[in-house]
Amino acid sequence: MIVLHDSNAELLVKLSTTFSSHPCENLHLESTRDLFIELRNITDHLDSRVCRSDIVKILDEEKFLSYYKKCLDYFVAEPKLSALTNSKSPQVINFLKLHGLLWNICRQKYTESYWVCEKLGSNSVHLLLWRFVCCRHLVATKCVQHPRLKLLVYLSFGILLNILTRTPVSVGDYRSCNGVHILRPFISESKVRGAKPADDLKMAAILLLISIVNEKENKSINSTENYVSYLLSALRTALQSPDFYSSNHRHHLHDLIRGLNKLTRFDANKRLLLEGEILGDISKMLSIAKNLQNSKPDEFSQNPVSHVDPNKLATEVVRLLWQLCFLSETREQLLQDTSLIALCRDLNASSFSTTFREAVEGLFWSLSKPLKDFETAGSLNSSPLSTTANPYGHIVFACSRTNHHRVIDDLKLALRDRGYNVYIESDRMHMEDALADASALILCLSYSFSTSPFCRQQVLSALSHRVALIPVLLESNYEPEAWLHYLLATVIYTSFTDRDDPEQATEFLSLALAKYGIVRQTCDVDGALLNEPPHALVASPEAVAFQRPKSACGSEPSSATSRMTSTPSYLTFSPKSVMQSCNFQFLAADSSNSSTPTPSKCATQANLQDLQPPPFSRCSPTHTSESRLESSSYSVSQMSSMWSHCEESATSSKLEDSAIALAYQAPSAEIKSWSASRVRRWLEENGLSNYAPALLWLDGTLLWELAWHRIRSCDSFFCNLDYHLKMPPQDQMTFYNALSLLRDAT
Repeated sequence: MIVLHDSNAELLVKLSTTFSSHPCENLHLESTRDLFIELRNITDHLDSRVCRSDIVKILDEEKFLSYYKKCLDYFVAEPKLSALTNSKSPQVINFLKLHGLLWNICRQKYTESYWVCEKLGSNSVHLLLWRFVCCRHLVATKCVQHPRLKLLVYLSFGILLNILTRTPVSVGDYRSCNGVHILRPFISESKVRGAKPADDLKMAAILLLISIVNEKENKSINSTENYVSYLLSALRTALQSPDFYSSNHRHHLHDLIRGLNKLTRFDANKRLLLEGEILGDISKMLSIAKNLQNSKPDEFSQNPVSHVDPNKLATEVVRLLWQLCFLSETREQLLQDTSLIALCRDLNASSFSTTFREAVEGLFWSLSKPLKDFETAGSLNSSPLSTTANPYGHIVFACSRTNHHRVIDDLKLALRDRGYNVYIESDRMHMEDALADASALILCLSYSFSTSPFCRQQVLSALSHRVALIPVLLESNYEPEAWLHYLLATVIYTSFTDRDDPEQATEFLSLALAKYGIVRQTCDVDGALLNEPPHALVASPEAVAFQRPKSACGSEPSSATSRMTSTPSYLTFSPKSVMQSCNFQFLAADSSNSSTPTPSKCATQANLQDLQPPPFSRCSPTHTSESRLESSSYSVSQMSSMWSHCEESATSSKLEDSAIALAYQAPSAEIKSWSASRVRRWLEENGLSNYAPALLWLDGTLLWELAWHRIRSCDSFFCNLDYHLKMPPQDQMTFYNALSLLRDAT
């Protein structure tokens, strides 16, 4: 039995009675409109705990959700008889009141508002809202001619945005509803005769659109509508207003900053913002937050922007600056003018919130590290490990705090129950130290992950510490884009979505951790560690070769590498090192074969100089060739004899022993039976036909060995492709991925 406060008890009882009926029976009644108006007025006083409690009680009833969903169906089911044909109809006016009060509740910052959004999302209200805005009377060219219909669409976009940002509802659900196609007409510059400018509706559509577009769609929209510049212009309009509210766009400064933060998940948008001189606006907004924070209580209460939270404003602005600092252009501008960084340091020393200080420390964390630009060709200096360098280290999670926090907490607990050492994040400011001793970084992939600068910096620091990256997919339709897609192109994900059984998904993740060599720290009945790490070693000699970044090839061992014992020579299974260890010489190619072309657009044809051992070779070669090569391709007989001669000595014993641990990555044995022509066809199928002339010697047996070479000595594999074939990084990753798929080949 629901107990209501006396002030609103009678109203809520009437509402409960109204929601028990079908909209076709009472939505047109004047008494219904009066009830909705009174309820809408209550939502204007949600700062009162009593009002919020009463609102939650009525919305908690299934009657309300059922009635609201029936209203949406009422307008959608019979388009020819729909009341939307007349924007002045009682049904439209009354539903507008109900729609408005729900929008007003969803946009508030109270806990109850988040709860209402979760209630709507769990009942699939967002799917009905997408159907609703698709009504022919609510399309972009028609609704702008009728203020009430335009307001209906505006409120719908706002509710959809709050459901998306405050609940585990995935972007994939919005995209499957054809959301991008629905929203694009609302942001176009086309004008309708007799219609007033609809900047408010356009801004509502933009803020929803930027949350669901992919990289390709973002590029297309910017080329036609340039919504980055439009959003930046709206932000400057809000900054000029005394209350930081743009009346034309009907959005507050907070909303616009959050929109800019979502835009920055694509580096192309970051560059557009820099071209628009966004750093000056960032400095201005931080100064405003500082002044508001330092205001005296009596001055603050009389200020027209007293509802602005300086902590939240400053935090969003610093996160925006943090996102921009993943571009070299931003860092160059900050070096030229250090006042902005000085302002951040000043604010960090003041009485701002912990969340703000975490954002500032994260900004300084990124600025203290070298920049990795994964979107620029030739900048791939490292790639994910195939095994961990520290099997006894703890497991760190890289995740966004926006949503999915319950799933992530359950996953952490499940791994701890299985004996894994899971790092408990007590303070984000010490994440660098946590990654230095980590065995793996679990990437909790979702759309909110791609918008988090903290997650991006975690990944970059994990690469520098040579921590294994293990992606876990939290949203079924999510696909990594931009830098993350380039980095994880060859990594297999573990699915942990709402469609997966949690117990089974956790078991799959546990298997993935074991494949990366991560050791469980289980205890016996007395509490002693059963898997205590050895004192002298971090990784066993039989472990898969530790992968270094290409930029470190030939340099002194890194601190992480120096802790390991020397890698056995059989694990460095490159064609060149194997030939040298077997006392083979590179024979000069016959002059008749000197015209064999190198891959087009990848390397120019030239005579190679005296071959020295490649700088990336880890073996100490017993012989250095004195011959000269007149072509980068070798005869079939030469290559076949050299590889087959070494097969028995290099792979018969030790490689077969390590094959047990690496069986899950092993190429199919069927590959050995492939002919050279079948291998060339395989190259064509994977977009590598340009390299067929230089790989004429490659048959099924050698391809099988090359696939094993990719597994056992990943860094030598990449360096060999670069050294012998002059293969650019993009093609190297394509080749790597193609070899990984050979495990299922027939």
